[in-house]
Amino acid sequence: MDKALKSEIIKLSLMLVVLAVVMKIVFYKQDLISTTRTALALFWMFALPGYAMLYYWKEKLDFAERIVIGTAAAAAVVSIASYYLGLIGLQVKYHGIVLPAAMLIISAVIMKKKKVA
Repeated sequence: MDKALKSEIIKLSLMLVVLAVVMKIVFYKQDLISTTRTALALFWMFALPGYAMLYYWKEKLDFAERIVIGTAAAAAVVSIASYYLGLIGLQVKYHGIVLPAAMLIISAVIMKKKKVA
């Protein structure tokens, strides 16, 4: 693993911890497990796929720009894809697993092709 990727993983991990702490502060009456699960769900559904989608442009955008724009873009993509998957007949309970995983896999394939080309 190269140094730049390791640095990005550390930044993403720190962002997840900060999100969990902020969630705990905001929802101070809730227990730690439920706020941490909520933070992990938000991170899994929006932040991680959005970051992966914009990793292609890592030379043009820095980390903060990719995470902010990517989170908004992932929220839009997940919402629209969830609507159409519901029309196709896939139950909503699978959308939280299938959509982010599919977005991560597609982003990984695109990045793999970019490195080969």
